[in-house]
Amino acid sequence: MKTIITPDLIRAALQHVPANLARDEWARVGMAIKSEYPDDTGRELFTEWSATADGFDLKATRSTWQSIKAGGGVGIGTLLHLAKSNGFTLPKPDQAPAKPDPATVARLASERAARQQAEQANEQARHDHASNEAALLWQAASESGESPYLTRKGVQPYGVRFASDGCVLVPMVDTVGKLWNVQRIFPRKPANVGTDKMGLKGARKSGCFHWCGDPAGASVLLVAEGYATAASLHQATGRPVAVAFDAGNLPHVAKALHQAHPAALIVICGDDDTDTHAKTGNNPGRDKATAAARAVTGLAVFPEGLPAGASDFNDWHAAAGLDAVRACIEAAIDAHQAAKTAAQSTQTARQGNPPTRSKTRPVGRMLARCLTRSRLTIPAFGFAVLTRTANASRPNGFAAP
Repeated sequence: MKTIITPDLIRAALQHVPANLARDEWARVGMAIKSEYPDDTGRELFTEWSATADGFDLKATRSTWQSIKAGGGVGIGTLLHLAKSNGFTLPKPDQAPAKPDPATVARLASERAARQQAEQANEQARHDHASNEAALLWQAASESGESPYLTRKGVQPYGVRFASDGCVLVPMVDTVGKLWNVQRIFPRKPANVGTDKMGLKGARKSGCFHWCGDPAGASVLLVAEGYATAASLHQATGRPVAVAFDAGNLPHVAKALHQAHPAALIVICGDDDTDTHAKTGNNPGRDKATAAARAVTGLAVFPEGLPAGASDFNDWHAAAGLDAVRACIEAAIDAHQAAKTAAQSTQTARQGNPPTRSKTRPVGRMLARCLTRSRLTIPAFGFAVLTRTANASRPNGFAAP
């Protein structure tokens, strides 16, 4: 007789699984629960279990649950397998689930903590080794040079160096300026490699970035995926732009910058991966940029009117020129600030005080044109996303590795 998956059975299995898992594994448990109970029952099971972890975040838990698609490929078997590896025994159809043995749970938790500590130590050792390697590469490179890549992209070198093999070296640092990694951009894409950009093996990337321009005292900080995109944005606007190196790193960089520059507006200048969306149904550039903006109550902006095969602001720079890039970014910032001021005035009026007059600068005809083509969504005091309705160099003084 097949075992019936009930809420009590899932709850019993969850008692054998620690909620302080790595985020990906934690989310997979949520997917497994939602495959059986996509309703409030499943949400409550996931929330109750997640609440047993240190640093429980109710808002993040709810957001993760909402983002999970039922039937997304992870079934309840994933949870049961994980629970069995921690001492859970699947009951017979006529039996109630057994409660976990406290001694076994304690032993498994201790072993798991020891493994995690060892893994963290090994990862830190790899990061430190790669940081030393990055420092040697950086010291050996020249501050001046030429690059076919930069010429092809139509951008200038901002805080990068040039290796003897023709590669452009882009430093990857944290918010205190420590050099953790170096991205090498080859003069041309190697025939046997799928990309012309490579970081160092075993090096840290998460939360690391590179500045095109100086962020000191800036009221607005832009963030982009790749170096060429960031350089185009800096050339167009004169604003400091952080290179996040890929879409997945956008949220990590945005959070790091928000913590280091809490008064600045973070503007995520995302890629619009329409070709990828046409093939897979996913648009990682747009999705990650939007998530990054939401995480820091910022603004996400995307290029508009791109030619076929194009996806980012460097492509738009090549197709329409720097003036078009600058006009769109500045219009989005102005609209965001105007809407925020209006929301604040409305809130003040509701409290019985006379609203203050907006002091935001006029946005002119370009804003009208931009907003005619686009939709700017700004929840009160929330993040904004600009979407189409129709589809000076940072000083090279790094902290010692």
